[in-house]
Amino acid sequence: MTETVVEGYLTPPELAKRWRMSEGTLANWRSSEQGPKFVKLGHAVIYDIGEIEDFEAKHSQLMKPRKRRTRAFL
Repeated sequence: MTETVVEGYLTPPELAKRWRMSEGTLANWRSSEQGPKFVKLGHAVIYDIGEIEDFEAKHSQLMKPRKRRTRAFL
């Protein structure tokens, strides 16, 4: 079990669990400057909750319900 390092921040394992993705994906995003902004303290990486929520809002998509197709039976 991981513990939050600083109040208001998540560690990579915590964020990976929140988003149901691997820590490796987050590491790749950090190296290619894709994911949410992060802070590096020595060797520790942490993500600000506010930055995470902003990233989620910017990248979330609303799902439209699919229209059901009906078939005409002969």
